[in-house]
Amino acid sequence: MEEKNTKERTESKTEKTIKTLKTNRGFDLHQVLFKNTKELVIAFGYKKHKHSELIKHSFSNNKNETIIVDGEKTFEEFVVKVKEKFDYK
Repeated sequence: MEEKNTKERTESKTEKTIKTLKTNRGFDLHQVLFKNTKELVIAFGYKKHKHSELIKHSFSNNKNETIIVDGEKTFEEFVVKVKEKFDYK
């Protein structure tokens, strides 16, 4: 039962983090690449132009760290590149 509650809290925090970043930064695309109870790694981008960012969010201190910024690839190309580089499956 505790595991289910922890998973639900993590899902809720994940959704809140994504919504906040999309609202504050104007992103309209995202893909979660890694998630556990301590951190979240998300690729964000835009539909209409080539600007994508890989952002790591720490749940413990509620801080975001931009890991990569790319202005040359489409969002889909960026996600593929990041998955290969960091071995996200």
